This record gives sequence, C-alpha cells and structure tokens, in this order.
Amino acid sequence: YHIVNYVFFYVIYALTAALFWIAGIASNSRFFVSTHWSVLLLFFLGWGFALVSLASFISAFLNSPRVATVAGYVIALFGTSLAFVVAVGIYGPSPLSLKTSYPMWTFMWPQFSFMRGMYLLNDACALQGECYGPITRLTWSDEFSKALLAIYLAGIIFYVLFLYLDAVLPREYGIPKHPLFFLPCFGRSKKNKKASTPRASLHTMSSRGSLNHMSSSTHPHT
Repeated sequence: YHIVNYVFFYVIYALTAALFWIAGIASNSRFFVSTHWSVLLLFFLGWGFALVSLASFISAFLNSPRVATVAGYVIALFGTSLAFVVAVGIYGPSPLSLKTSYPMWTFMWPQFSFMRGMYLLNDACALQGECYGPITRLTWSDEFSKALLAIYLAGIIFYVLFLYLDAVLPREYGIPKHPLFFLPCFGRSKKNKKASTPRASLHTMSSRGSLNHMSSSTHPHT
C-alpha cells in the first residue's frame, strides 16, 4: 500500500518536473540548456524523493483531508518562501547578507537544501558565467554537493520516520504497535501475547462448556 502511494505521487512529480525541464529548454533558458543534464537529473530526482517522503511524514500526523490540504499549502508556500529568504537573502550575495557560507543545520529541512541548491545552480550560470558541468566533476568542497546529499538523506530519514509513526500512532482502524516494537524483546512479547490469546479463548470456551454440562447434570429435567 505504501509503495503504491509513493510510486503514484513520485510519478506525478516526475511528469511535472519533466514538463518544466522541457519548457526551460524550449525557452532557451541558460539554466536548463547550459547546466549539465546529469546534475539537473540527480538534483530533481532527489528533490522528488525528499518531497514525497516529507509529505508522507506530515500525513502521519493528520487524519482529516481538509487539515492535510491546508497544511500542505502552508508548508509549500511559507516553507519555500522562508527557505528562499534564508538561502538567498540571509546567506546570499547581497551586501546585506550575514555571510555567504550556508550553515550545516539548515540542510536538515529539505526545502532549505533544495532552495540552496537552486541558488547555487543559478548563481553559477548567471553571476559566475560558468554553469555546472558533469556530475563526475563535482567535489565535496563544493557546497552544492552537500545540498544534493542532504536532499537524498532527507528522503530516506523522513520516509523511515513516516513508516514508524504510521505503525505506532493510533488510527481509526487497526491496533497501533508498541513504540519500541522494532526491538526483539518487544517483538517477541507481542507475538507471544497474540499466540496465547486463542488458547486462552479456547480454554474459556471449554470451561464454560464444562460449567453448562455440570449445571444441566445437577438439575433434573422436568
């Protein structure tokens, strides 16, 4: 079920990103034309991975479709706007910026990593006059490599957190697992409890049957 949902939303994102990419090439945008396709491909694939994982993570806390819709718009609009201000305004080329180096803690949230990566790609093409080449030339000293890695790590971390929260948080249907269900001791105790339940029920039914039999034998039929 989770895999089907993930693939469905990722395909929708991939189609949307492909349309933007084609439109950028058709309009002869230097960002899309001059930046090497391997860099753009890995960057956009990673962002889709992080985006779907982040949406899944947030959905673990929301049961109402209406609340989920509002929360999605708020995070998409205000989160992206805040990320732009931080990536370009506070830590950008402006004379009013604090400094140009991006603090590592900002890479913890995927929107900040994506916006910083977009800024670096555009800065290389527009201001420095040399767009990024093949992905094989990318070095760890380049800040873009850190943004790219952070996006993929965010995709893994947030989806693992979603799977965990989906298993332990109470839902309208189903029984939530123990918060430490992934530990062997709790896993065995849970299984032993489930295995003992049918035997207990059978024992109870047998006891009730014996009581009914004893009751009928102690009272003469009229």
